[in-house]
Amino acid sequence: MATMLLAALRCAEAIDLKPGEVRLKDYEIKVVNGKGGKSRVVPIAATLEPYLYEWRRIRPNSPFFFSTLDGRRLHESYVRRMVKRYALKAGIEDDVHPHLLRHTCASAWANEPPALALKEVQELLGHSRLSTTEIYLHTNPDEMKRKLRLR
Repeated sequence: MATMLLAALRCAEAIDLKPGEVRLKDYEIKVVNGKGGKSRVVPIAATLEPYLYEWRRIRPNSPFFFSTLDGRRLHESYVRRMVKRYALKAGIEDDVHPHLLRHTCASAWANEPPALALKEVQELLGHSRLSTTEIYLHTNPDEMKRKLRLR
């Protein structure tokens, strides 16, 4: 779940990750065959890195980076249930699902300091069209006023 939240991976992309695609020494995750068959490279956030190192240390032998305890491929339905279960444990009763983790990450990239340029967010998400990425931009009237007062 942390990888979907902090690297903006789709559920299927996280499930299909192979051990060699999580390049901890290079601080990157190579997403192969994302939506539309596109590949991309996503940098590993400093907050995600310790989780990936720990999982790599304890993970079962498997062709998948994330797997069941006996090394089989995870099912998307299992991941959906796990995300809902942890959200409820955290006191979040809204409809939380794996793709919401991707949206949360993308919104943070686009809006929280140091905010990434929209073109950078587009590349990290693997979007073909900038208009698809624009939904992650949020305006803050107070922040706009502060910036304009500095001019």
